[in-house]
Formats: sequence, C-alpha cells, structure tokens
Amino acid sequence: MEKNLEPIKKNLTMLEVPSFVDGFGGGLKIGMVNFEGDQDVSQWRKHGETIPVHFDRVPEALKWQDLFPEWIDEEEESEVPKCPEFPMPNFDKYPNMDLIVAKLPCKYPINGWSRDVFRLQVHLITAKMAVKNGKKKKKKIKVVFTSKCRPMLELFRCNDLVKQEGDWWYYEPDVEKLEQKIGLPVGSCKLALPLWGQ
Repeated sequence: MEKNLEPIKKNLTMLEVPSFVDGFGGGLKIGMVNFEGDQDVSQWRKHGETIPVHFDRVPEALKWQDLFPEWIDEEEESEVPKCPEFPMPNFDKYPNMDLIVAKLPCKYPINGWSRDVFRLQVHLITAKMAVKNGKKKKKKIKVVFTSKCRPMLELFRCNDLVKQEGDWWYYEPDVEKLEQKIGLPVGSCKLALPLWGQ
C-alpha cells in the first residue's frame, strides 16, 4: 500500500497569484515574508521556488510610543536611553532572491492602525531583503505586498509602484535610495543615544 508522504494541510487559505506575476517568468527564487502557518502558497510554485523567511515576531509588549517617546532624557539624568531592537531574519540564509512577497498586517480603520509595530517590522524585513538582494544582482528587485492598507510611503515610494491589483502592490524600488532610508534610525528614541555608543 502506497503511503501519502505529503503533510495534510488543514484550514489553509489559498494565496492567489495576481495576474501581473505572469509577466515575471519562471524559475524565480521567491522569498515569502509573514506567510507562515495560515496560507497555502502552492500556486506561487509555478513561478519558481517559494522560500519562507523565518523571523521572530516583535514582542506584543512593544508599542509605538517605545520607539517614538513623547519625552527623551537627552541629558541622561535618570538613565542612559535604550531603544528596543527589532528581531530580523538571518539575511545570509536568503541569497539570490528574484522576488520578495510580503503579507502586511492591516488594522484599518482602527484608530492608530498605521502605528502598528509588527507592521513596521514586516516593512523593515522586506526593505532590508530588497536592498541585500538588489545590490548583489545589480538590477531592480521585485517586491510584492498583499494588504488592504497601502505600504509605507516612507519606504516604498509612489515612483517605485509599478502596478496595483486589488490588495496587491508591486514595486521595483530604487535600491540605493531604499538603503539610505533603512540606514536611518528607527524611532526618535535612537536620536538621544550617545554617539560614542554607536
């Protein structure tokens, strides 16, 4: 009797592929950011190899005001300021990506939806992957987001948006400009850190 070695996938939502991806060709290495556990990405495999990008989620206790405090002790009278760290994947494990696909959290229309720390983390991971892979390939890297909310204009500019189809956003970011942006401090808390500690 032949055994089915494929794990049975239960309660997974099929992740559809937007029509513009057909123009990307096949044989792609596709980095999948924030798709673990709840979605079936098998339809993407006709375009190439799908590679889940593993990372630790930012702690639930971390809030936007921890990154952008209303008051900063610039004189360090009470204590030396500390900034929270964003867990990042080991980018060396994900070389030579042709396409990065990311699922962005969207809490709209809840008040303060754009100040979601996990949403910021997914943006930063996607941007850093785009820079690292785009610089190696010396060509424009393709970045595709799925979200009801528009991706952050601070990182992914209108000029870099190639196509929007429903909840899909396709960008070809300028890698040099994106690298400059991700090199900036994340949050005003970092502006108060002493230079000698950097």
